[in-house]
Amino acid sequence: MRANIFLIALILIGAATFYGLQDLVSAAQFGAFENPSPSLFSRMETIWVFLMLLLPATLIGLFAIRWAPLLGAGAYVVGFLSHYLYYYGRWNVPPDPLSSMHVTLKDCAAVLSLGAFGALAAFCVAYLKRRLTIGSSDRGSRLR
Repeated sequence: MRANIFLIALILIGAATFYGLQDLVSAAQFGAFENPSPSLFSRMETIWVFLMLLLPATLIGLFAIRWAPLLGAGAYVVGFLSHYLYYYGRWNVPPDPLSSMHVTLKDCAAVLSLGAFGALAAFCVAYLKRRLTIGSSDRGSRLR
Protein backbone atom coordinates (compact mmCIF):
# COMPACT_ATOMS: atom_id res chain seq x y z
CA MET A 1 0.00 0.00 0.00
CA ARG A 2 2.82 2.34 0.86
CA ALA A 3 4.51 1.70 -2.48
CA ASN A 4 1.31 2.52 -4.37
CA ILE A 5 1.04 5.88 -2.62
CA PHE A 6 4.67 6.60 -3.49
CA LEU A 7 4.04 5.76 -7.15
CA ILE A 8 0.95 7.96 -7.30
CA ALA A 9 2.90 10.76 -5.62
CA LEU A 10 5.65 10.42 -8.24
CA ILE A 11 3.09 10.69 -11.05
CA LEU A 12 1.52 13.75 -9.46
CA ILE A 13 4.89 15.42 -8.86
CA GLY A 14 5.89 14.78 -12.46
CA ALA A 15 2.53 16.02 -13.73
CA ALA A 16 2.71 19.17 -11.61
CA THR A 17 6.24 19.83 -12.85
CA PHE A 18 5.15 19.38 -16.47
CA TYR A 19 2.06 21.58 -15.91
CA GLY A 20 4.07 24.37 -14.28
CA LEU A 21 6.76 24.31 -16.95
CA GLN A 22 4.09 24.41 -19.66
CA ASP A 23 2.82 27.63 -18.09
CA LEU A 24 6.38 28.94 -18.02
CA VAL A 25 6.85 28.16 -21.73
CA SER A 26 3.52 29.81 -22.55
CA ALA A 27 4.54 32.95 -20.66
CA ALA A 28 7.89 33.05 -22.45
CA GLN A 29 6.18 32.67 -25.84
CA PHE A 30 3.68 35.39 -25.04
CA GLY A 31 6.41 37.83 -23.96
CA ALA A 32 8.31 37.35 -27.23
CA PHE A 33 5.29 37.64 -29.52
CA GLU A 34 5.84 40.55 -31.94
CA ASN A 35 8.22 42.22 -29.53
CA PRO A 36 11.27 43.85 -31.14
CA SER A 37 13.34 43.55 -27.96
CA PRO A 38 12.13 40.59 -25.88
CA SER A 39 13.29 40.14 -22.32
CA LEU A 40 15.90 37.60 -21.27
CA PHE A 41 13.12 35.37 -19.94
CA SER A 42 11.46 35.32 -23.36
CA ARG A 43 14.73 34.75 -25.18
CA MET A 44 15.36 31.67 -23.02
CA GLU A 45 12.22 29.97 -24.36
CA THR A 46 14.22 27.10 -25.85
CA ILE A 47 15.75 26.33 -22.47
CA TRP A 48 12.30 26.34 -20.85
CA VAL A 49 11.04 23.90 -23.49
CA PHE A 50 13.96 21.52 -22.86
CA LEU A 51 13.32 21.75 -19.12
CA MET A 52 9.63 21.06 -19.69
CA LEU A 53 10.46 17.95 -21.70
CA LEU A 54 13.28 16.57 -19.54
CA LEU A 55 12.79 17.65 -15.91
CA PRO A 56 9.70 15.52 -15.06
CA ALA A 57 11.30 12.40 -16.57
CA THR A 58 14.54 13.11 -14.71
CA LEU A 59 12.70 13.40 -11.39
CA ILE A 60 10.75 10.21 -11.98
CA GLY A 61 13.77 8.30 -13.28
CA LEU A 62 15.85 9.27 -10.27
CA PHE A 63 13.27 8.49 -7.61
CA ALA A 64 11.42 5.50 -9.09
CA ILE A 65 12.85 2.15 -8.16
CA ARG A 66 10.64 0.26 -10.59
CA TRP A 67 8.10 1.12 -13.25
CA ALA A 68 9.90 4.29 -14.37
CA PRO A 69 8.63 4.21 -17.99
CA LEU A 70 5.02 3.71 -16.93
CA LEU A 71 5.25 6.45 -14.31
CA GLY A 72 6.91 8.81 -16.80
CA ALA A 73 4.22 8.23 -19.41
CA GLY A 74 1.51 8.72 -16.79
CA ALA A 75 3.01 11.94 -15.51
CA TYR A 76 3.39 13.45 -18.98
CA VAL A 77 -0.13 12.48 -20.02
CA VAL A 78 -1.74 13.72 -16.78
CA GLY A 79 0.25 16.98 -16.91
CA PHE A 80 -0.60 17.61 -20.56
CA LEU A 81 -4.28 16.77 -20.17
CA SER A 82 -4.69 18.88 -17.04
CA HIS A 83 -3.06 21.86 -18.74
CA TYR A 84 -5.08 21.37 -21.92
CA LEU A 85 -8.39 20.99 -20.11
CA TYR A 86 -7.73 23.93 -17.80
CA TYR A 87 -6.91 26.38 -20.57
CA TYR A 88 -8.71 25.05 -23.64
CA GLY A 89 -11.38 22.69 -22.40
CA ARG A 90 -15.02 23.52 -22.14
CA TRP A 91 -16.23 21.84 -18.99
CA ASN A 92 -19.97 22.45 -19.33
CA VAL A 93 -20.48 22.02 -23.10
CA PRO A 94 -20.41 18.51 -24.57
CA PRO A 95 -18.51 18.36 -27.88
CA ASP A 96 -20.26 17.67 -31.15
CA PRO A 97 -18.91 14.24 -32.14
CA LEU A 98 -18.93 14.74 -35.91
CA SER A 99 -17.37 18.18 -36.10
CA SER A 100 -14.62 17.52 -33.57
CA MET A 101 -13.57 14.03 -34.67
CA HIS A 102 -10.45 15.18 -36.56
CA VAL A 103 -9.37 17.32 -33.61
CA THR A 104 -9.93 14.42 -31.24
CA LEU A 105 -7.82 12.03 -33.28
CA LYS A 106 -5.04 14.60 -33.63
CA ASP A 107 -5.12 15.27 -29.90
CA CYS A 108 -5.04 11.54 -29.13
CA ALA A 109 -1.97 11.19 -31.32
CA ALA A 110 -0.33 14.11 -29.50
CA VAL A 111 -1.11 12.65 -26.07
CA LEU A 112 0.13 9.20 -27.06
CA SER A 113 3.35 10.55 -28.56
CA LEU A 114 3.96 12.70 -25.48
CA GLY A 115 3.35 9.68 -23.25
CA ALA A 116 5.78 7.62 -25.34
CA PHE A 117 8.39 10.37 -25.04
CA GLY A 118 7.86 10.51 -21.27
CA ALA A 119 8.24 6.75 -21.00
CA LEU A 120 11.41 6.75 -23.10
CA ALA A 121 12.97 9.66 -21.21
CA ALA A 122 12.16 8.16 -17.78
CA PHE A 123 13.52 4.78 -18.89
CA CYS A 124 16.79 6.38 -20.08
CA VAL A 125 17.23 8.27 -16.81
CA ALA A 126 16.46 5.19 -14.71
CA TYR A 127 18.86 3.08 -16.81
CA LEU A 128 21.64 5.65 -16.46
CA LYS A 129 20.99 5.85 -12.72
CA ARG A 130 21.34 2.08 -12.41
CA ARG A 131 24.50 1.96 -14.51
CA LEU A 132 26.26 4.96 -12.97
CA THR A 133 25.71 4.32 -9.28
CA ILE A 134 28.34 2.72 -7.09
CA GLY A 135 26.24 -0.37 -6.43
CA SER A 136 26.41 -1.57 -10.02
CA SER A 137 29.98 -0.57 -10.81
CA ASP A 138 31.79 -2.14 -7.84
CA ARG A 139 31.45 -5.71 -9.12
CA GLY A 140 34.75 -5.59 -10.94
CA SER A 141 35.75 -5.29 -14.52
CA ARG A 142 34.00 -7.27 -17.21
CA LEU A 143 37.23 -7.62 -19.16
CA ARG A 144 38.79 -10.20 -16.81
